[in-house]
Amino acid sequence: LTSSTGEIGLLCIQEYFLKRKDVPPNHFNQHVVFTIARFDEAKFKDCLAQLLEHHEAFRIRFEKDAHGKYSPCCGTNLDSEKINLVQMKNSSSNELNFQTELNNPFIKTADIENGPMYMVGYSYDHEDNGSAKVWILIHDLIVDLTSCRIISEDLQRLYHGSSFSSSSCYKQWSIAVKEYVTNIETNEVAYWECFLNANVKNFNHVLTNKQRTNNGISETEIILPEQTVRSLLNDCNKTYNTEIEHLLLTALGYTLRDEITSLKENYAMFECCGREFVNNLDLNRSIGMFRTLYPVRLQLADDDMRTSIINVKEHMKQVPNKGIGFGAIMGNESNELPLVSFNYLGYFENKHNENGNEDGWSLLDAHCGNSLHDNTKEVVKINSLIINKQMRLNIKTKMGIELTVQFGKAFQINIEKIIKHTQSLDRSYLTSSDVHYVIKNNDYLNRIQLEKEVEAIFMANSLQQGLLFHSL
Repeated sequence: LTSSTGEIGLLCIQEYFLKRKDVPPNHFNQHVVFTIARFDEAKFKDCLAQLLEHHEAFRIRFEKDAHGKYSPCCGTNLDSEKINLVQMKNSSSNELNFQTELNNPFIKTADIENGPMYMVGYSYDHEDNGSAKVWILIHDLIVDLTSCRIISEDLQRLYHGSSFSSSSCYKQWSIAVKEYVTNIETNEVAYWECFLNANVKNFNHVLTNKQRTNNGISETEIILPEQTVRSLLNDCNKTYNTEIEHLLLTALGYTLRDEITSLKENYAMFECCGREFVNNLDLNRSIGMFRTLYPVRLQLADDDMRTSIINVKEHMKQVPNKGIGFGAIMGNESNELPLVSFNYLGYFENKHNENGNEDGWSLLDAHCGNSLHDNTKEVVKINSLIINKQMRLNIKTKMGIELTVQFGKAFQINIEKIIKHTQSLDRSYLTSSDVHYVIKNNDYLNRIQLEKEVEAIFMANSLQQGLLFHSL
């Protein structure tokens, strides 16, 4: 790991959180929960100290200047004597303990200027067997939820005598993002300026008309079983060479159309991981705020599932550099942004040691605290993640409990329809992005693949073009 100190560039998504008026800057947090069958407090505290020293994200603070503008800085090593480890009371109701004894105190004591920016709590399940449940809460401004998974895995490695894996530091990534934003090309600026058009305004208008102003926030959760998740991750994506986000967003488009808007063209703010933005940095074991936020179009083709999936996939493929420059160009706090937010947080599972045993560690839950509030602009917010082979989709809306529950049920049905559609086809199909837009006419591309699968299509080189010209 390359460590660093000094000022770190403020990311656009961090600036967005800091400028929000609906909740105070210290409020946002996310957490991961796991159990340790044989918990040794002294040993765990020592591992936690090593973790804090290794990952520079824990040393990030946000300095505020005279004009109220924040600048993130990375300080020196944390004082090992001030490790923020809290023992909670033993109770059969651990969720109540978490809310009253850990989450609320963290919100009150978290300080983005002076620290701490994290809190770790534990409670013994049964004192006679030494089993404990551990919560790790970290501020949204310094980590993404993938980082919480890495923190849990690193602690498990240290607890059982292993060492850290080498990785690039967060500051290197933030510098690369800052350099990219400084040199954004004209065509990317034009792309985003054209995106926020009258159709987005009309979409938002329909949503706000469905909003129930007196009902507050309504919530429901969908849990997709292991078999469904396995299909989404593997089998379904082979048909059109998609990613799981493309399928989930297509299902979201159908659900918005059928349950709320009656529009073929729907929109959402899509939040995802930006770790792959810089190719020459190894960020697989780094922790930090590697998140991007940008709007996406969900263009449906009536009930033509194939065309709808391809539309969403091709749109996502054409987004410049996975939306990393959107915030710098348009600003994440614009009033013209879609009022629906969708976040796919990735895959979480229990890690096994070399012998295949879990060594008494078991991942229980992970949670992203950036949720819907009464004062937020969004009308619908969806957080999704896969944990222990099941997918959880947490849905919060301002449209009343009845419509929220119906929306959740319809979302699950549409996901299942997409799975059924892709599995009904025993072959794969190339789309424009798969052939690097060598063929831009979709009808022609479809005719080529009408009778059999095509593995790849390439542009003819100059010699081949010359031979074809003279032969014809």
